[in-house]
Amino acid sequence: MQYPEEKVVYPERFRGLHRLTLRDDGNVRCVACMCCPTVCPAHCITIIPAETDDKGVEKRPAVFEIDELRCVVCGLCVEACPCDAIRMDTGEHAKPVEDRAMAIETKESLMARGVRSIAQQGGMGPNWRALPTLTTTTPDDK
Repeated sequence: MQYPEEKVVYPERFRGLHRLTLRDDGNVRCVACMCCPTVCPAHCITIIPAETDDKGVEKRPAVFEIDELRCVVCGLCVEACPCDAIRMDTGEHAKPVEDRAMAIETKESLMARGVRSIAQQGGMGPNWRALPTLTTTTPDDK
């Protein structure tokens, strides 16, 4: 491969840099529940919660930081998040840095990569069994 002229083609399931998803009003979906820093085996996520004036949400993260040099890219933070606030689907590689402090992603930089989330609370709803099922055919059926 002749880098940088040729780029590596990443697999479809490649985990890229973290991002925080946004609500319709532009605020971060994170409610500072502390699930992601609790489950993180590398202890690279720092959250400091803050109270909000929003009636529907008790708290938001005042500080949300991820040390990309300590991150082992396991994806457990994404799986643990009950609000679909954090994802690792950017497809971007961590940039090389000369100073360790430059590898810490802040709430602002994580939100800059984020887009509005299309996740719905509760998934398909209580009538998910009534939804039509997909049928698949095998070569033997023909």
